[in-house]
Amino acid sequence: MYRNQLPQVASDLFMTDGGLETTLIFHEGIDLPYFAAFDLLKDETGTERLRVYYQRYARMANRFGLGLVKALNCQPSRACAPAAWPRSSPSSDGVDERDRPKSK
Repeated sequence: MYRNQLPQVASDLFMTDGGLETTLIFHEGIDLPYFAAFDLLKDETGTERLRVYYQRYARMANRFGLGLVKALNCQPSRACAPAAWPRSSPSSDGVDERDRPKSK
């Protein structure tokens, strides 16, 4: 029932976050392998960094009386099966072998 009445399709204002990976890399100086934030979930320190990131936006939304929307999607090239993690090692020219055109 709820999925047919999503609050973000109403006329109310909502906010979203400002770009997780971009913020972590360029504003907080965190190294994210392959630009993939899910790697932070491997330990408590990384998990806390993610928690702090989202709490910041939750506080702003609450302060201004707005809903908060986050698309918690999966980027198949990074975290979802059947994609391999980590990607295979790049060759000497820096290109991942799976990204090379296949010869016929």
